[in-house]
Amino acid sequence: GNMKFLVANPENGKNMVVQVDDELKWGKLIDYRIGQEFEASILGEDWVGYEMRITGGMDKNGFGMKQGIFKNGRVKLLLSEGQSGFVCHRNGVRRRKSVRGCIVGRDIGTLHAMIIKKGEKEVEGFTDVSAPRRVGPKRANRIRKYFGLPRHSDRVGKADKMDKVEVDRFDVTHYVVKR
Repeated sequence: GNMKFLVANPENGKNMVVQVDDELKWGKLIDYRIGQEFEASILGEDWVGYEMRITGGMDKNGFGMKQGIFKNGRVKLLLSEGQSGFVCHRNGVRRRKSVRGCIVGRDIGTLHAMIIKKGEKEVEGFTDVSAPRRVGPKRANRIRKYFGLPRHSDRVGKADKMDKVEVDRFDVTHYVVKR
């Protein structure tokens, strides 16, 4: 069988799907768990020297893997709001949903992984590009850090506030449509 690897690069925020058709290669990952690390040479010659960490995945029917369920199959859990594997926009709702255990098996269709150590060669179009940041920071302290301003550089009420910069938190509330 074949398996897809969804590889994330935390340095530039890019993702890439790599298809591995040889089960002898990706079969080494069977019985690995979420959070374990592996050598990425499984993915092909371009990935020699890279190390990756398993961050999740989905089985062939689309049920997501959930950390902490030490089983090589599906279980039905009573999930509440805010837990992975369940989305609900009402308060206090709990529902019994099927989730996949965190141990890799043959029924996994897509395995999510992230690069933790780069190899000798760059992967073309993935690790050799730098993507600009799509959304700027929201918190005032992170805005200061992003633009290299000193801490407390916008304290109001000081005598010498003419040369200080006013940094306001990016307010999203007026973009939210009132129902």
